[in-house]
Amino acid sequence: MADAPDAKLGTSHSEVVVRFCETDMMGVVHHANYLVYCEAARVDWLHKRGVRYADWELLGVHLPVVEARVRFRQPARFQDRLAIETTLVELSRVAVRFRYASRAVRCCWRRRTRSSPASDTTWRSSACRRT
Repeated sequence: MADAPDAKLGTSHSEVVVRFCETDMMGVVHHANYLVYCEAARVDWLHKRGVRYADWELLGVHLPVVEARVRFRQPARFQDRLAIETTLVELSRVAVRFRYASRAVRCCWRRRTRSSPASDTTWRSSACRRT
């Protein structure tokens, strides 16, 4: 049975700016890059709580991703600044589950603000330790 996440762990906010190499010829972010953004947000979530993933690796603790689901709502584009909200939704001895929501907060190339969600992502990791 999963433990209820501690309320103080809660939610973190991170930002990424869409790079040209992450887009297709129409300037739209390739769908696989949303998972890269989630990975960066997950590491930032840990960092904000004093956890260095590299320290866990030295201890033989890893969080392999065992499930990822993404619902795309609107395309992010080259130079969009994406706000990524990372929330811990499950914590147990063998699993950690995060939920991510991303929004384009500023479209640099259009010089206007947009607040529509770009994607909703659920990412489940299973904790494992090398013996």
